[in-house]
Amino acid sequence: METLLKSVNTKLQMLEFTNESVREALEKRHVPTMERKLKTLQDEIDEIQDLETKIQEAKIEKGENIEDIKEWSSKIESDISKYEASVLQLNS
Repeated sequence: METLLKSVNTKLQMLEFTNESVREALEKRHVPTMERKLKTLQDEIDEIQDLETKIQEAKIEKGENIEDIKEWSSKIESDISKYEASVLQLNS
């Protein structure tokens, strides 16, 4: 499970890194760059959500408290939400 948690953190850092250049791409309205940023953000978000499910399963299997798992999941969803806002901007 530690490996999965590490992967989530790495992907969140990648989202932050990618997101930093979204504003510039939007200002320049450079479509190829916008499309690349959009794809990267969507792919990373999808991968994080897949990892989140695997971690939830591992935590349940380990016998962790369901409320603690829900709290952890809420934090991940909160972390992802700002990047989903960038996805919406790039799609418009």
